[in-house]
Amino acid sequence: MKRNISYVIILFAAVLLLVSCSVVIPEPSPRPSTVTGSPELTVFVCSDIHLLSDSLTDETAPKSKLTSDGRCQDLDYVLMGALTDEVNRQKPDYLVITGDLTFNGEYESHTAVASLLSEIGDETKVLVIPGNHDYNNLSSMQFKESKMSPTRALTMEEFPSVYADFGYTGAYSYDEETLSYCYRLSDSLWGLFLDTNISRFNREESMQTVGGQVSGSTFRWIEKMLKEAREAGADVISFSHHNLITHHPSFESRYTLGNAAAIKELFASYGVKLNMSGHLHIQSIKEENGFYDISSASLLDYGCRYGVIGVYPDAFSYSSFTLSTDAVDIPSYTFKKFYDMYYAKNSLKTDFGKNTEAVKDFMAKANCYYFDGDTASLRALISENSGTYRLLMKKMPSDYFRYIIETAKEPDSHSAEVQRH
Repeated sequence: MKRNISYVIILFAAVLLLVSCSVVIPEPSPRPSTVTGSPELTVFVCSDIHLLSDSLTDETAPKSKLTSDGRCQDLDYVLMGALTDEVNRQKPDYLVITGDLTFNGEYESHTAVASLLSEIGDETKVLVIPGNHDYNNLSSMQFKESKMSPTRALTMEEFPSVYADFGYTGAYSYDEETLSYCYRLSDSLWGLFLDTNISRFNREESMQTVGGQVSGSTFRWIEKMLKEAREAGADVISFSHHNLITHHPSFESRYTLGNAAAIKELFASYGVKLNMSGHLHIQSIKEENGFYDISSASLLDYGCRYGVIGVYPDAFSYSSFTLSTDAVDIPSYTFKKFYDMYYAKNSLKTDFGKNTEAVKDFMAKANCYYFDGDTASLRALISENSGTYRLLMKKMPSDYFRYIIETAKEPDSHSAEVQRH
C-alpha cells in the first residue's frame, strides 16, 4: 500500500513539473539580409495619421474621448511633430504617407495636414495618397459645446489642390478616373501611388465605404505605367492604402483590395516585388511567391511607427522605428491606451472562472504586441505565462485571437529585405 502511495506522489509531482514548465516557441530564423553600403535612395513611409484639426474640437470634447479603437487621437499633433522632426533630422529623399491623412475627411483637417507637411525641409519630397477616410466622407464632424455636428468634408475634386505640393503636381502621369499617379523616384525606380478607394461613390450610394477596388480603366493605366517603366529600364514600387495580401483572415473583406489577385498577377508579369500599404493599423509583413505587402501601422496606435526603405541596386531594405518626443513617453502611454481598449472590450464567451483576470491580461498584452508586429515580445509573453497560454489553447475564445497566437512562430514585422529584380 505504501509503495502504491509513493508511485502516486511521484506521478503527481511529475505532472506538477510538466504544468509548471515554460512553453517555449522556437525563435524563427530572421529574414535574410544581403545589402551593404549606402542606399541609392531613402524613403520614409507611414500611414493612417488620422489628424483632426484642433479647430474642430473644444474643451467639452477632448480628442482622447473621440475614439474607442485604442488609437491615441489626443497625440495626433504631437506625433506629426515628432515625425516632422525626425524627417528633418535624417533628411530622407522621400516621405510617403499611404492614406487616412485625416480623422474623417474634414476640410479643415486636410488643410492642417498640408500645413504641417509644409514644415518638412526641401531635402525631402513628400508624396501622399488618400485613404478611405479622406474624401467624400459622410461622417465629417466637429465636436464642440458637448455635441457633434456636421462640418465641411473635402471632396475628391479638391484633394489634388490641397496636396498640390505633395504629389499632385510634377508627377510623370495621373490616372483620369482616380487620384492615382506615377512618380519617377529616380531614373531607375518609379513609384505607383494608387488611390484604391471607392469613396467617390459615397454620396450617390449614401454609404460610407471602407473597402477598395481597382477599376478597369485604372487597371489599364497601371499596366501602361508598368510597360513604360520597363521600356525606360526602371523598376517599380507601389503604394496603396488597401492591402494586396491578406494580413489577418478576420480583416480580408474590407481591407484586402477586392481584385488584389489580378493586380498581383499583373505586377508579377512586370517584376514588381513590393507594395507598401496601411489601412489595418497593424504593423505586418506578408510575402507570397517573392512579392511583399508591408502594412504600416497607424501612426497613432501603440508602437507609433514609421518605416525606412533603403533602395539598393538589387534590393529594398525595410526597417520600422518608433517615434520619440520629449513631450510624452510614447511607448508607455500608447501601450496603456491600446491595452485598456482591448481589455475593456474583451467580453469572453468562454468561462475561465478564477483565471478570467489572467486570461484577459494575457490577451490584451498579446493584442498590443501583435498590432506592433512584435513577435519577440509575444513569444516571451507565452513563455512567461505558460499556464494561461495552455488554458487559452484548450479553450481558445476566438479565431481572431488564435491567429494572433500563430504569428508568434513568425519573424517580427520590423524589418525585411525584398529583391528588386
